[in-house]
Amino acid sequence: MPWGLNAGELSKIRTAHPGIAQVRELRPPRGTGRYYGRVAPILGRLPGVRNLRSTMTVEVCFSGAA
Repeated sequence: MPWGLNAGELSKIRTAHPGIAQVRELRPPRGTGRYYGRVAPILGRLPGVRNLRSTMTVEVCFSGAA
């Protein structure tokens, strides 16, 4: 996509269309190496920084009635 969100902005997607029922981030599996295997998973759980990281994949579910 030509745009991006940080994890703290996921709630903004719900306002894009009235039929959106759920928005959630699909987290990638634990990676290899020092950063993706150890550091990144910990940063994703720390309250002060978890919403600053960029999102990778977002799933948007629509309701049946729009």
